[in-house]
Amino acid sequence: MPKTTTGKGQSGFTLVEIVVVIAVISILASMAVPFASKMLDSARETSTRQRMQDINKAIVGDPATGTYGFVGDMGRLPTGTATTALTQLNTRAAQPASVAGQLGVLIGWNGPYVTSGFDAAGVMNDGWGRPLRYGPAPTALAVVPDTGNYPALLAGQIYSVGADRVAGSADDILFLPAPSAPVNINGRLLVNVFAWDCTVAQFVSNPKVATYPGIVASVTVYYANNGAQGNLVLSAPAASPPYQFGPMPAGMHAVVGACTLPGRTATSGQAIIAVPSNNQQTVLNLYLR
Repeated sequence: MPKTTTGKGQSGFTLVEIVVVIAVISILASMAVPFASKMLDSARETSTRQRMQDINKAIVGDPATGTYGFVGDMGRLPTGTATTALTQLNTRAAQPASVAGQLGVLIGWNGPYVTSGFDAAGVMNDGWGRPLRYGPAPTALAVVPDTGNYPALLAGQIYSVGADRVAGSADDILFLPAPSAPVNINGRLLVNVFAWDCTVAQFVSNPKVATYPGIVASVTVYYANNGAQGNLVLSAPAASPPYQFGPMPAGMHAVVGACTLPGRTATSGQAIIAVPSNNQQTVLNLYLR
């Protein structure tokens, strides 16, 4: 027969033992909660810094991938206040829509520019759910004023109040694409002109007025100007090549040139060139034939 048991031989926890166990669990829990909170804040800080990096690339582009972001399409930084400027990245509103400009280069708002994550609007918040603040483009490159305990942000800087959600405290996070200076979205372009001389069957490098009296030449650079197409023109005989253009907003720019050497056939040429930011210069050798 199977054995049976009764309750007479069973033992259990005493009240004192239960109290001790509860006390130990409470102590361990009180030690674990701050540690878990610290780990969570660390993860949120990492997420915030990544979002700031993503937003910065959305604004000024990423040279490593050959993109120029909002600046390349609009020819300016986001405008507005520290709390509203970033909305221009994913909301076109009254901003000019993207159209094909000279040589098919797109000009105008071509967003959304921040597409990482499942919630495009949420990316504009820090890891604690507070809106990120941005130093929008002022009329002149100067400090953007703010109110309360928020810092005065330079153009292009991105700011989070941090884990304590209090502005002006030690845990605030400031993304500095250009430490101690506003972001400079402008660059320069040097165009060397090589005009075909049909009389000698070769290209002439940067023909000068002194060598070719009566020369007629021009180079036009097209760029984004507040979402519309602008252009800069330099021409001979008023100016001789090489032609120095800038400062102008960074991005992909169309370049069109023409040259008629005296007594020769008219020549022309065109190109698309990337102009860098931060006052850097790129060089284009433009061949006209």
